[in-house]
Amino acid sequence: MEPEPFAVSVIIPAFNEASRIGKAIETIRAQTEPPSEIIVIDDGSSDDTASVAESLGARVFRQANAGPSAARNRGIRDAAFPWVAFCDADDLWFPKKLELARRAHELRPDIDFIFADHCTEIGGRVAQDSMFAVSPEFRKHLSEWIAPRVAFFERGSLARGLAKTNFALPSTVVVRRGLLLGHALFFEPGLPHDCDYLVSEDIEWYLRLLKVTDALAVDEVVVQYHRHRGSISANAGRIKYGVVKLGELVAAAPERYADGVAATFVDERRRHVRDAAISYARALRFRDARAKFSEAQRIAFRPADEALRWLSAGAALPGGQWFASAGRSAWRLGLKPALRALGRRNS
Repeated sequence: MEPEPFAVSVIIPAFNEASRIGKAIETIRAQTEPPSEIIVIDDGSSDDTASVAESLGARVFRQANAGPSAARNRGIRDAAFPWVAFCDADDLWFPKKLELARRAHELRPDIDFIFADHCTEIGGRVAQDSMFAVSPEFRKHLSEWIAPRVAFFERGSLARGLAKTNFALPSTVVVRRGLLLGHALFFEPGLPHDCDYLVSEDIEWYLRLLKVTDALAVDEVVVQYHRHRGSISANAGRIKYGVVKLGELVAAAPERYADGVAATFVDERRRHVRDAAISYARALRFRDARAKFSEAQRIAFRPADEALRWLSAGAALPGGQWFASAGRSAWRLGLKPALRALGRRNS
């Protein structure tokens, strides 16, 4: 039997991205090993997103606005080739992205899920050179190196690592389409959210995908992720508290997800709540920060976090901006080191 070709359909969900999608498509077409097709799902845009994409040779499908999950799912169903890759309309691919994925696939053709490293651009400059480099969980949870820059991940281990820290960007992913169709592994369009939290459809999808496949990671930066004020992930507090809510979803139906993930979310709950509190404080949302510090303290009391809870409470009062500024200086100059020393003596 002839081996299945590594032919790739690239899926781009897009909503009012006329000003950016052209550059994204150009970087996809500039691959050393170009894809077999580019599919753009115009998710109810009111600008020229569709016409820009069509002018650059993409297959365009228009639909009423339903969000990125529904758009990606439409692309998976309409793709014509054995592998699918995702690219957000404001991200950029580096020239060897698909070539490196194909080389990794040839090392372990039995594995259906490949992802890679990415850098982050904010405001026109690269703010983070490598996601893998700043994510200890990447190396902690990999199973083995099967080539100098290619890592093998056992499915459960990777899922537990991603439940702690998400270091996989959808725009780096290449996955076998038949696996997705055969197991109905579509993105979940109806995940809960409100002004306080947003459950990431990307992580939730990974944790279901890793129930049925192991993974390969290319340890090279192949995508420039663009983060801007209008992006969903700009509100870090909502995203980080969304991880807490995702843990609750997994606990309610653990059989849908990779083994061990539910227990990981229980173990990491306090840290995720605290991370949300810190993010809210940095965004000057002090009432939200105080509430999250209080929640973290109910899980397990920490003296340093009690101080941060009181600082957040004070900063939330009228005129609290001065209090917050003074508290931040006191924290950096003396309170934080003192509380750390106290914690070491008590441990």
